[in-house]
Amino acid sequence: MADIADVELGRRPKRKKPALTQLCELSSLRRAWEGIGKNPHSFGIDNVSIEAFRNNLEPELARIRMELRSKTYRFQKLRGVPIPKAGSDKIRPIQVPAVRDRVVAKALAQLIAPDLRKFDHNFSFGYRTGLSRNDAISAIHKAAASGLGWVLEADITNFFGEVNNELLFAKLF
Repeated sequence: MADIADVELGRRPKRKKPALTQLCELSSLRRAWEGIGKNPHSFGIDNVSIEAFRNNLEPELARIRMELRSKTYRFQKLRGVPIPKAGSDKIRPIQVPAVRDRVVAKALAQLIAPDLRKFDHNFSFGYRTGLSRNDAISAIHKAAASGLGWVLEADITNFFGEVNNELLFAKLF
């Protein structure tokens, strides 16, 4: 049971199992598989499609588990794909990870999500489970009805490419 002081201060209680142990559990990897997008045409640089991965699911998850446990798992390079921008002649380049890498990334995301909740704010809607664009619109209408007249939309260009990881980790842990 969590210490009441931790809960009140928004701190995550200590894990019952080490993070790597939790990550390597087949139940964590299965839950991650269920949480990734299932575009049947999507595949990474290894040419393994969602459908091919699904058809070999248990052996694939067992192999990922073994590689994680032995600390030999390596993310593969991303496959570049040009996507036409809607309503424009421009192309948006995206990078598609291998299906197995998506499973591991999702499992990691599910593992650390509780640690990141302390950064959630009532006025922030991006990348928050259970919130949508409609929730943001509703919040804007409520703010306007209460007399507020300004809306700020912000985005940080190339945040993940430029973030100071040392500072970020210090804030997280």
